[in-house]
Amino acid sequence: MSTSDTMRTITLTGKPPVRIREADWGVIAWASFHDYDGQYDFQANRNWRGSLRVRQHGDGRAIVYATWSYESQCQGERGYAQRAGELLVGDRLCDVTKDAPSDPSDLYDHRTRTAETFAEIIAAIKRVHATIDPQDDAHAEQWRLLAAECIADLPAQEI
Repeated sequence: MSTSDTMRTITLTGKPPVRIREADWGVIAWASFHDYDGQYDFQANRNWRGSLRVRQHGDGRAIVYATWSYESQCQGERGYAQRAGELLVGDRLCDVTKDAPSDPSDLYDHRTRTAETFAEIIAAIKRVHATIDPQDDAHAEQWRLLAAECIADLPAQEI
């Protein structure tokens, strides 16, 4: 299977998951962290991971999704995972590529996005982020910062 054929299943909040072809849905912003006890990851008894990603299709639709997991090898401790996501469609998202370029590599050009598009995506990042509850005070601050990092990773707008 080539990279252009790679499929990904994304969990949506309150809706059935969706499957996308990764090559058609470019990552336009992401933030993540990984923490563990011990000196090295491969020796760790506990792992914490969180990520927040934004993908956008050439037709303007966007998916914002997040994952959080805690893994434990310690006796009597259970790990857990949480997933959340939103599929964004509508006039303000889908009009961003009315003049879509013929070269697919230009589909994610920041000049084709409007301020309204970014406002919708930023609002979705905040909603999806708020859905995840890390259940761990020691890592709550790292999770809190993830939304701001993801928003900061969005393509810059020309002004």
